[in-house]
Amino acid sequence: MAAELGAVSADHLAAISEGGITALAKSGTVAVLLPGTMLFLGKRQAPARRMIDAGCAVALATDFNPGSSPVFSLPLMAMLGVSQLGLLPAEAITAITVNGAAGWVRPRAGGRSRRASGLTSRWWRPGTGARCRIGSELTW
Repeated sequence: MAAELGAVSADHLAAISEGGITALAKSGTVAVLLPGTMLFLGKRQAPARRMIDAGCAVALATDFNPGSSPVFSLPLMAMLGVSQLGLLPAEAITAITVNGAAGWVRPRAGGRSRRASGLTSRWWRPGTGARCRIGSELTW
């Protein structure tokens, strides 16, 4: 439904059909998943790996609240993304940063767009020489 309506994001996404995954991937609507909520409630996690493989933009959020998700740690959500949802570490970092920001983008009046570049995460692991760079460009 979010894709059909042209929504910027589909928040609190817990369950989705294969048709819904295809529609989200075609629309560019950001799927916002809440792995901490699903873990705390003992519910099945959303099919994040299938969604990413189909081309969906996936964001991870905390949904911090005392009733269903008493956790406010985005690093923990990234870890759950890897351990529970099957994301790669780089995908989890993207899901809590760039894709999360993309879920807040709103079109300008008149249909004109602005472009934001430089949304890049860079980090390195001391002593290993391991480096990673994730970059993206958003249009709104």
